[in-house]
Amino acid sequence: GNWNQVGNGGIICAALAMYEKNKGVAVNVIEQGVLDNKAVLQKILAGGGYPEGASYWNYGMSYQVALFQSLLNIFGNTAGLTDVPGVMDSGTYGLLMHGSIGTTFAYNDGGTTDDNPLIPAWWYAAQKQDADLAYGDYHLLKNKRYAEHYSRMTPLIPALLKSFNPDQVTTTKPGDMVWSCDGEMPLCVVRRGWNYDKTD
Repeated sequence: GNWNQVGNGGIICAALAMYEKNKGVAVNVIEQGVLDNKAVLQKILAGGGYPEGASYWNYGMSYQVALFQSLLNIFGNTAGLTDVPGVMDSGTYGLLMHGSIGTTFAYNDGGTTDDNPLIPAWWYAAQKQDADLAYGDYHLLKNKRYAEHYSRMTPLIPALLKSFNPDQVTTTKPGDMVWSCDGEMPLCVVRRGWNYDKTD
């Protein structure tokens, strides 16, 4: 799944960059890439979850939201990619994958990793105008985790925000405590709080 998002996200963005100079080739690459990408999104994002785990969600979806925003900037739409069921629900998944003891919630192929920035969270917060979706990353930013774990995708954040003001993410804690999804890897997450410690 994530390899499709990385590959198609990268090559479609490259085609968009060369669109004015070689429209024929660019259009072919974009159309084929969108079809290929959509087929995978239909499989992996059912219900908004992600079968490969949080670290792969971050990796794959970082390229995915870069693609979404690039299409929006140029064409004003995402060629139907964000209409795939589950795609626009996946921001809640990202929020809930921030664990309570400094690691991401681990399952399947994702493994246990440090609770690193989840770049797509900012795009979801901006697109849905829902500051809660960036709360986990606001917590990491406040605690200097972004400085400690710089990602090559971090510079994307200003481009992903567009009309969203990061100052909207305040100390008000999200309301979601229980969340579940169906799909290839059914998942249920239950939290007791948003303190990011053992009381959660």
